[in-house]
This record gives sequence, structure tokens and C-alpha cells, in this order.
Amino acid sequence: MDQASYPRPASDYLLAAAVVLAALTLALLVRPWLPLANLSLVFLIGVLWVSVRTGPLPALFTALLSALTYNFFLTEPHYSLLIQHTDELLTVGFFLLVGLIGGQVAARLRRQMLALRVANDQARVLLDLGRRLAGLSNLVEVQRETVRMLSEHMRLAVVLFAPGEEGQPLILAAHSEPEPSLDDRIRQSADWAFAHRRPCGLQTTTQAELDWRLLPLGLEEECFGVVGISYCGQAQPTTTELTALDGLIAHATLAMARTRLTDHLQQARLGEETERLRAALLSSVSHDLRTPLASMIGAASSLRALDRQLSAEDRDELLEAVLSEGERLDRYIQNLLDMTRLGHGTLKLERDWIGIDDILGAVLRRLRDALRSHRVIRVIEPDLPLLYVHPALIEQALINLLENAAKFSPSDSEIRLTANREDDALRVSVSDQGAGIAEAERARIFDMFYTGRDGDRGKHGSGLGLAICSGMIGAHGGRIEVMDGLDGRGTTFVVHLPLIEAPVKPESGT
Repeated sequence: MDQASYPRPASDYLLAAAVVLAALTLALLVRPWLPLANLSLVFLIGVLWVSVRTGPLPALFTALLSALTYNFFLTEPHYSLLIQHTDELLTVGFFLLVGLIGGQVAARLRRQMLALRVANDQARVLLDLGRRLAGLSNLVEVQRETVRMLSEHMRLAVVLFAPGEEGQPLILAAHSEPEPSLDDRIRQSADWAFAHRRPCGLQTTTQAELDWRLLPLGLEEECFGVVGISYCGQAQPTTTELTALDGLIAHATLAMARTRLTDHLQQARLGEETERLRAALLSSVSHDLRTPLASMIGAASSLRALDRQLSAEDRDELLEAVLSEGERLDRYIQNLLDMTRLGHGTLKLERDWIGIDDILGAVLRRLRDALRSHRVIRVIEPDLPLLYVHPALIEQALINLLENAAKFSPSDSEIRLTANREDDALRVSVSDQGAGIAEAERARIFDMFYTGRDGDRGKHGSGLGLAICSGMIGAHGGRIEVMDGLDGRGTTFVVHLPLIEAPVKPESGT
């Protein structure tokens, strides 16, 4: 039923009487200056105003009361309801006609105004629901927000049933507060709505005797659950209210479909990434384990077969090859172990206060042989504060960077190692004069097993060193970035380590 056709409250008729009284007062005040026929216009203004403010029945009542008042107080004979002249009869009829037409026009305007107001409310609610659901990526969160929004908007008890295990009945996934009481008929109706993807319950053709309306949240491909709305003790929903409810349900269904699609995409992406890592690991292990093992076996076989025929210099060379390949194999296995600990979050930090010059000194001593064919230049800012780090991990990270620089830059080239303070961080950079790294690849070089566009197998790269370096620096709250080398040649890796104020030791008493 339209609101404009509801029985009008008594206040509307009291308002009509007050308007007629005000019109009479105004007509009596202007009577000395206006002809009698023009005084009717004062009452007509009141009739039109009441028509717009109320409805057709109060408007008709205002017209009739205005006609009687005009005839009783203003026409001759005064204070009598007798109508002696034809023009006065026409005036009364004109009042009634204006009241009838004005009332109908007012009813139409009110219907249009109410329809616009309902449409505006629906648009506002849909916009609010869309805004709330847009930021949610979890299906459970979307279900709870849908129930909360429906309950707030409709001021009714709302529940949401979701699919359980395959072949099992629906389970109650969310509900308004306080939790509504649900009997077996409601649950069975929800199962029916889910299975047939059709509404049931109140004002439907299925189980219409229920005080609940059950609506499926489903598309053609999949149904995400059933929303139940209780109208127990409430008025029957209007067509407008049901249309608004259908819009909200459709909005929530699309949001659930979006989250489900997002989950499927993430699972597919995770599967692809897992397969890529598996293939990369197999490729890395097959190469980086077999290559040093083959070299060690070859050198050992030569020593065993040609021991007496080899000179001391040749034997030393073969033994050096065995030792070098064994150390290389040991580093690779250590990198795998470090990467595993980083991935599982089991890498423990044993922090201590240490100077960056001490760490760099230890790094250069360990890489003395690897850097023998390069010119290493150290530029360390004096009086740098101490670092509160795990020294062995930072040392290993810098070893990986320097090994990478030595491996991919030509012999007799310069490798520059600098350390300086930058705001609240210590900045350590390693610059080489190699071929450089393409801009498009810089975002991926810290990924596990990524070895660059052309690969680095010829350089015995495993794709683990930079990933481990990034993980170790990140474990200390720092970061690492890559940029062009000095003068636009080669590559520069920059490590940023946060500085923590060292505790002040109390002075010993004398």
C-alpha cells in the first residue's frame, strides 16, 4: 500500500482547520481594500498549501470548510449558511473542485517524492554496503558484514547459512545480535533454498506460512549460502522493500563471488610459484652439486691413477682444485640451510655491538683469494657508530655481495666498498664495473633461484646468494637496494642497517 493512500492522522485535519482560521483572519483584515470575490483567493491559497502538505482527504476537507467559512462570514446574509446568489454557489463549487484536484495532485507529488526518497535510500545503502565490502578479501568477513548491514538497514533479525562439508546440511555462519531462535523448519527451508537456488518462506510460493524469508546467495555457477530474515511480529514487507532487499542480496553475492575468485587466483598463483621453485631447485641442485663433485672426482681420480707420474706442482694444483670445489660445495649447502631457516623463521639473531670496520675486515680476509684478481678500494667514514647486529650474518651477507661483484666483473677491475652514516642508518655499498643489471630485472634479483636474463651458470651462480643476503639484512630491520654503478658503469648494491643508540657504560668510581 502506498503511503499517500494511508488514512490520514487527526493532526492533518487539525492543521486544515488552523489554515482555514488563518485564511479567515487574513480575509477579514484585507476586506476593506479587496472586493468580495477576490477574498476567496486567500482561502484557495490555504487549500493548495494543505493539499501539498497532507493528502487528498485533508485537502477536500479544507476546501469544504473554506467554502462554508467563506459563505458564513463574508457573504450576505452574514452568519448564515444560506446561499442566495448563483455566484456564491459557484464559489463553493470552485472551492470543492480545487480541493479535489489539488488533493490528487498532492497525492501524486507525494508518491513521486516517496519513490525518490526510497530510491535515494536504496542507493545510499547499496553504496555503503559496496564500500564496506570492497575492502574485504575474506569470505567469512564478507558474510559477517552482509548480516550486519542487513540487520542495521532493516532492523530485523538476520542469519546467514553457509555450505558445510560436502553432503552435509548448511551451517550457521553469521547472525545478528541477539542470536535468533531457529527451528528445524527454518533450517530445512534454508537447505531447500540452497539446493534449488530460489527464495522460499514469507511471500513466496514455497512454505509461505513461515515468518521468515530465505534468499539464496548464488550465481549460475555457485551458491555461497542462504540469508534468512525474520518478520515475526512485523508488518508484511512491501514490494519496494523486497526490491531493495533483492538489490542488497545481489550486491553481497557479487562480493562473495569476488572473494572466491580471488582465493582461486591466489591458489593458482601459489601452485605456479611452487612449481617454479621446485623446478629451479632441481635445476640448481643438479648443476651446483654435480659440477663441484665432478671436479673433485676428476681431480681425485687423476691423483690416484697418475700419482707417481705427476710432479709436485701438478699434485698441488689437483689438491687445490679438490679443496676449492669442496669449499664451494660447502658454501652452496650452507646457503641452502640459511635459506631454509629464513623461510621458516627459525634464524635466530645473536646480536652484539660491533664496528662496521671489523666486519669488513673479516669479510676481506675470507675473500682474499676470490678478490685477488680485482682492485678493492675501501672508503670508510671515520667515527661511525657501532652496529647492534648478529655479526656472522651481516658478514655472510656482505660476503655474498662481494662474491657476486667479483664473479660478474672483469679481472683487474675495481670494486669499491664504502661505509657511511645516512640519517639513522648505516649505509654500506658495494660497486663493481661489470655489465650491470637491467632495470626490468632489478625487482627480481632477490628472488630465490633467480639467475638473471642470460643466467649465470657459466659463473656457477645458484640464484641463492642475493636472496639470502636480502633475508639476512631484512631480519635486522634493514633493507638492500640495487642501482647503477659509479659513473653509470656496473652495479652498486646498497645495504641500509638501522642504528641503535649504544648504552652508556657507567664510569667506575675511584
